[in-house]
Amino acid sequence: MTALIRAALRQSVLALACGRVEATAVGEPVSTARASDADAALPRCDALADVPLVPTQVPMGIISAAPSSFAALREAGFTMVGPWYRPAPDRALLDAAADAGLGVVFPVGYPHDRYLAEHTIAWDAARIEAELTAQIAAVADHRAIVAWYLEPEELRYWRPEELAYLRRAVATIHAADPRARPVLGYQPNARDAQQLAPVLAHFDIGSKGAYVGFAGHRDRRAWMRWSVAQLREATPTGRPVWVLTEMFEDPPAGSDVDIAAWVRHDVFASLLAGADGVLVYSGWRRPGFGAYDAYLAAYRDVAHALNHQGLAAVLRGGRRCRSAAARVVDGPDAVALSIAGRAERWPSLQQVELRAGDEHWIWLVNSAAAPIVVEHDALPPGPLAYGHEHAARTDAGLWLGPHAVVALRERVGAGL
Repeated sequence: MTALIRAALRQSVLALACGRVEATAVGEPVSTARASDADAALPRCDALADVPLVPTQVPMGIISAAPSSFAALREAGFTMVGPWYRPAPDRALLDAAADAGLGVVFPVGYPHDRYLAEHTIAWDAARIEAELTAQIAAVADHRAIVAWYLEPEELRYWRPEELAYLRRAVATIHAADPRARPVLGYQPNARDAQQLAPVLAHFDIGSKGAYVGFAGHRDRRAWMRWSVAQLREATPTGRPVWVLTEMFEDPPAGSDVDIAAWVRHDVFASLLAGADGVLVYSGWRRPGFGAYDAYLAAYRDVAHALNHQGLAAVLRGGRRCRSAAARVVDGPDAVALSIAGRAERWPSLQQVELRAGDEHWIWLVNSAAAPIVVEHDALPPGPLAYGHEHAARTDAGLWLGPHAVVALRERVGAGL
């Protein structure tokens, strides 16, 4: 297969992985001027014709999932499993995923454990090509693989030799894979766009950790929107971005928490901010992790809403538009983040409007740990299309609970 044909096939695969609408949302990014400019550039919702919707799914995977869980994950709405760290996945695992209807994010590359121990990549160019070509050749024919996950993780953007490894490794995978599947890797939680860009320039999918609690932002979950903003800025135009969300650490003992609200917020806030897919870290039932079942149940509920109840088609196929501004009239109007010693304030309210089919959708997300009341000049009447358990209409507007995600919709020109 020629390099030109491979490149065209890879673009087709990336289009399927991406399939997203414009990434600009009201209130994003932090700068008020830039947010206003972006909002003004959107078409008015009432000026748009119907937007044809194609049934689609959000790529949603879970790392280190056990084969015994595959069928239940697919039934819930997950689309992918993997990668795994140890032991390395074999063809039996790939067969099990395929039988369950799941894609696999398959790990290849330099052993991550060795990299951590030695703080170097002890392969020269010839060894990179030989090792990776052999790894790809061993499984490239398997239909379950949807992406390659390059190790080691957390390649250091300031080390020229590691960027050289990355360039050679990705080129080798592209040359060895006849199906032109995309390559991604892992970048750490706290890296910003400037730090991500030298690495993400070489991957087909931009990704990084977005572990809110682990990052110290448990009650300030606008961290998810910050993370997606960094990914979108650092990832070359036209390439999808996936966020890695949190499922590995118990909340502080004795704290009053709502894990389901956290998970729902983190996934929807990310997708509404412009993410294309989600990988959950992780499906391994680690010793001492008491909240495992609560987290898994919450992610299953979100996957079901997205991929079995049609919300994925709205979020990925809808066209962004504007009607009227929403305002926080009670409760915190901003979330304070401390990022690498910098203080940032993000709006507590995330608002995204979409024209999807013949419907106008208004999505509202509260990234604060306290309730807010939102006033909006164009809220449609009737029941909420999503999240009615976490919101209520009041005389002042719409009350949103902590970390709530809600959606309202109306048929354009016809009401509900």
